[in-house]
Amino acid sequence: MTSVGHSLAGLSLYFIFNRKLSLLKEWKNVLFFLILANLPDLDFLPGIVSGDLNRYHHGASHSIGFCLLVGVIAAGIYKLRKNAPFINPVRNARKPVRENKISNWVKYGFISFCLCFSHILIDLFGRDTCPPYGEKLFWPFSNKYFIASFTPFGEVDHTSLMTIVLNPCNYVVVLKEIIVFIPILLGIFIFIKVKNKKCT
Repeated sequence: MTSVGHSLAGLSLYFIFNRKLSLLKEWKNVLFFLILANLPDLDFLPGIVSGDLNRYHHGASHSIGFCLLVGVIAAGIYKLRKNAPFINPVRNARKPVRENKISNWVKYGFISFCLCFSHILIDLFGRDTCPPYGEKLFWPFSNKYFIASFTPFGEVDHTSLMTIVLNPCNYVVVLKEIIVFIPILLGIFIFIKVKNKKCT
């Protein structure tokens, strides 16, 4: 899967959790959702340094354990900043944030977990022809790799930074992601817009 599909999934979750339809006014929140939706792919960075882009990909960062860790860290940051972080994804269009420190930092952590988990869930349905196949879904409880039996999106060529850009097969994957996720995103957008109008 590419960052296009993960970002569209992140935007979908933004509308579900935040319910604010103005992306420009809420750019901090939108950026937060996009970054966390793509966060597991940070495992490319040590691969770039080592000269083997795929060497660490789909390892520990593509696991439930990593998602839980991100959620705990995000919740801790929210709590330490006394309920006033740089961004605030727990708001919605109709209800102000209640001054309930426990509920808000739990929501903050849960949203962060969901964004990272959306990434590894989507990647399960991407084709992988290089061993080990799949991702360490249940790390640190298990080092076993998992992949879905149905992989409709195809495989992304991560051989090098150059092939990511130049391989036409990667653009086929992007097209498939757009076909799948744009209707989902628009459906959620329209649903939230209609719901917000009914509540005004």
